Amino acid sequence: MTVQAAEPPEHRVIEVRRHWVAVGLWWRVAIVVLLCGALVAVLVRAAPASYLWLPLITLVVSASLVVLAIPVLDWFTFRVLLTDRRLTIAAGLVRPRARTVLLEQVRDVVVNVDRAGKVLGYGTILVTYQAEPWEQIVLDGIPEPEVVRGLLMEYARRASPPEHAPSWPTDARTVRPEVDYSA
Repeated sequence: MTVQAAEPPEHRVIEVRRHWVAVGLWWRVAIVVLLCGALVAVLVRAAPASYLWLPLITLVVSASLVVLAIPVLDWFTFRVLLTDRRLTIAAGLVRPRARTVLLEQVRDVVVNVDRAGKVLGYGTILVTYQAEPWEQIVLDGIPEPEVVRGLLMEYARRASPPEHAPSWPTDARTVRPEVDYSA
């Protein structure tokens, strides 16, 4: 009887959610507050002693809460989990779904950050991995994308066998090592 060595347990490296600005909650809050304030001001001036407007105000406020709840639920249900063996993206409240990629399949990690993302600290991470054919995962609105990219690259390098290890440099500022940006 041969006893096989137990596989070491999987360790959680980092878990992130979308950045609050990337969810789009800030502009929805501003619009809802302005519309509700304008509606209440108009209705109070039109009929200050009438309670007939109370159901309409209640309806508008309830609809506003629903509009605000959607991005909050999106933020709450979306998460990216990086372990020492795999990358998992989970999302969805009504129809939960998850996508898992083994780190040994990761071939390229690219970070795109726009102007607002530079100021507020979020960006988009593009993860290319080996499948049939090559596939790409787009992670929008990830806080501190360079940190997440560095961890993902480090653990992908550790998980890959030496002959298939990604050949990117260790400099985290390099966006795509195979592209010559000097031309």
